[in-house]
Amino acid sequence: MQTVKRSPLDLRPVLGIRPDDDPASLAWVLAAHCAAEFVAPDVRSRQIDALVARILELRSPAYEEPCWGYHYDMQSRVFFYPKGDPNVIATTFVGQALMDVHDLRGGGDLLEVIHGIGRFHIRHVPQTPDAPEHSLATS
Repeated sequence: MQTVKRSPLDLRPVLGIRPDDDPASLAWVLAAHCAAEFVAPDVRSRQIDALVARILELRSPAYEEPCWGYHYDMQSRVFFYPKGDPNVIATTFVGQALMDVHDLRGGGDLLEVIHGIGRFHIRHVPQTPDAPEHSLATS
């Protein structure tokens, strides 16, 4: 990964690495659009709609709850995430961006997705053993 990243030549085509959308990166772009008050409202609205739609398309299909992973295999010092497997980082970035959209626009559709992301974290992310019990409001 570091060789590809630091090479003065673009090695991705030679290595068969195709460009693809990354949910975590799209979430950052979505959050920026939500804060971009200097953009014309109609343009901003279309950009937000397109980003939300694309992010929702990239959802990991293996789980009932909404969650996201990377568009590539990822090896950290501690964990290996196969392509598309959900992880806390990508899912949290998406959740934060969707909350930004909800704060900007309101509406119940995204709120259900946001609640689902919370359920994913509680059900599938290891919790601290001495943490207090969590409950999710469904309203």
